[in-house]
Amino acid sequence: MSVIEVKGLEKSFKGKKAVDGLNVTFESGKIYALLGRNAVGKTTLMRLITTKYIPEAGSITLDKEEIFENEKALRKMCMFSDDMPGFVGIKIKKLLKTAEVFYEKFDKEYADYLIEEFDLDVNTRYSNLSKGQKTAVAIVLGLSSRCEFTIFDEIYSGLDAVMRKQFYRLLLEEYSEHNRTFILSTHLIDEMSNLFTDVVIMEKGKVLLEQEIDDLRNSILSFRAPKEKKVLLQQEEIITESEFAGTSTWIVKGNFTENKLAQYRSEGFEITALSLQDIFVALTENERR
Repeated sequence: MSVIEVKGLEKSFKGKKAVDGLNVTFESGKIYALLGRNAVGKTTLMRLITTKYIPEAGSITLDKEEIFENEKALRKMCMFSDDMPGFVGIKIKKLLKTAEVFYEKFDKEYADYLIEEFDLDVNTRYSNLSKGQKTAVAIVLGLSSRCEFTIFDEIYSGLDAVMRKQFYRLLLEEYSEHNRTFILSTHLIDEMSNLFTDVVIMEKGKVLLEQEIDDLRNSILSFRAPKEKKVLLQQEEIITESEFAGTSTWIVKGNFTENKLAQYRSEGFEITALSLQDIFVALTENERR
């Protein structure tokens, strides 16, 4: 199993820390949600992993080998976004040929299939494409690369609902058939939540949380009861609290077994699961208090 390990990573721009002592691990065979509010360092982290930026401190390794100036490692990973400035003026067919040379597992037949799926004209220059078409080109290159680690930064931009659904289907097919790892940053959290196996949440240049999705959803729940019941939650971590008409709602983090939940319900608590987006909002709001 291949692993990208990031340790003590630091990067600043104009004296401001974009990534600040960051530690995170990405394992092969997973689909990661990379979540965070604007300007918390998500894109910087992705560009550091793919060596588009050079870190000021810390290390990034793939299978315990440093990735910088390591062509073998770099050929196993790629990053694409909805706008690639380096592609300006280049025809799609030239982009495909370049990718075929660089990525050792590039699948030309699959690329041709995707070109038809997204109705792209390979003789069109990238700079003449619409926003949605630029995104489609990034998807074609990223999926066809067959890179072990493929990073998509806000890749849904410009795609309508039908095209986004098509992208999700293609990504899941690649994941299941080729055991690839995908790292996706997104603000469409609820829409894309069914894609993810794991989540990494960033805040202020650091990783606030990294966890498997199922474990996360089972460990952070909503509790609702008369406000005087709060004392019964003292052994748990209350992330947020709100009150309306004498009834309080707490978002609570804990180790919840079925027996423990049954006990809380017997004490009068209404307990419900939360969406990934609700969990994200609660955690980041709590961190900023």
